[in-house]
Amino acid sequence: MKKYLYQIMFINLMLLHLLNCSNDTLNAPENIKVSQDGTPIKVEWDAVSGATAYAVSKKEANEAAFSTIYYADRLYYEDYNIISGYNYFYYVTAFSGDLESDPSETVNITAK
Repeated sequence: MKKYLYQIMFINLMLLHLLNCSNDTLNAPENIKVSQDGTPIKVEWDAVSGATAYAVSKKEANEAAFSTIYYADRLYYEDYNIISGYNYFYYVTAFSGDLESDPSETVNITAK
């Protein structure tokens, strides 16, 4: 009887651990806004609960792949590396330690 009780306790602990591990996720950043009032393009987003840093990825309209251009804890990025008339696409991911969120929606803007 004691053996079975220990086995049940062990199974319950393992299930509890698995359930807690599955909650180790971050939501994708939301409310991504892109604007340009002057030289830089500004990308802004809302804070993600539990996130300690954010990465911004960018690509031009004629490029196939995004490149990460920013990694820090602020809720905005100012992109000065732009050319007037070019169309740029951005998305944001959130981080907490080794956890990375799904990407935000992709936003785009044509530089002035």
